[in-house]
Amino acid sequence: MNKTIVKKAIAFYSSLPTKQADILIRLFSRFQRIRQFLWENLEIGETSQHHFFNDPNPVSFYGINILFTKNGTPYTSKMSAFSRFGQTLLDEKAKILVYTIPKVGSTTLKNFAKYELHLVDSLNEKVHRIKFPGIIDRSIQIPGCRALIKWDDYRNYDQYIVMRQPYEKILSFFTNKLVGLVKHNHEPSLYRLNFMDHLSKAGQGSQKMISSDALELSFDIFIRRLKYHYDHGNKLWDEHLALQISSDFENIALDKVKVLPLSKLNDFLDDWYFKRYGERKDCSSKKENASYGNLAPIFIENAHLMPVKELIKIENAIDPKSFYQAELEDVIKEMYAVDYKIWNSIKE
Repeated sequence: MNKTIVKKAIAFYSSLPTKQADILIRLFSRFQRIRQFLWENLEIGETSQHHFFNDPNPVSFYGINILFTKNGTPYTSKMSAFSRFGQTLLDEKAKILVYTIPKVGSTTLKNFAKYELHLVDSLNEKVHRIKFPGIIDRSIQIPGCRALIKWDDYRNYDQYIVMRQPYEKILSFFTNKLVGLVKHNHEPSLYRLNFMDHLSKAGQGSQKMISSDALELSFDIFIRRLKYHYDHGNKLWDEHLALQISSDFENIALDKVKVLPLSKLNDFLDDWYFKRYGERKDCSSKKENASYGNLAPIFIENAHLMPVKELIKIENAIDPKSFYQAELEDVIKEMYAVDYKIWNSIKE
């Protein structure tokens, strides 16, 4: 401790009347006992996932801690980068807590929560900009401001997360966020420019390893560039490519949450509606934000090698199987091993 601070503290204590000084000593003694209890009983949750997905924390979740109990022992853990705890839908009436994942039916879930369950009263039609009820008060997400999530408060809730086959999820990002944005925007979007700038860099410096022009990017190059960043100490910069099972979620909530494949989303929406209102409603038509168009999909040989500038010329939707390569999946499996482990345990 700084010697100047110690001297000031002693001087302040010495200036107090005896009675006030005794009160201060008793308060300090209690503080010391509380601190000792925390040191002995409160352990820090450790992350077992690759630093590419966890270090450093993005600004949006920085400084938020999660307090939870496991096997009777209290723990605290910092929220992981791109944490699932930061993207929840809370239905207090039905006692349901849903963790959402970008590119895994999140638009469908939020539209359902707004228009069918009426969890939020908002005129904003862009559901991803709406502050839905969740386990985090969004108002506290201010730089330098800290908050605590008491996860144990939701143990009696039915908790769900919807997963997608990891290869398919990454491909959906490529076709929707890169190919789709190029195809439907005459001018380069700021999102695409920022993403390509990150992807093309060799590391922390400004050296470019590939063209930053999305028109030249193929799915094959895209995956290999992600792997380069994964292998060379860099960090992920886009939530759409984050692990579906974040580190904190894996450590804290996974054994409590029911994991559903994306194919079961409509069935889940039906059940959620019933638990909230006590009656059934067919929710099978609620799928939103599909990456592929309305035209019948076609199969294209070696589509994974085609640059964006060629892919945007194809009017029909492209069969996702066109992009599949076992070698690329091996690369994705290495990076997204946690997701594959959970996916393989629940897939049909």
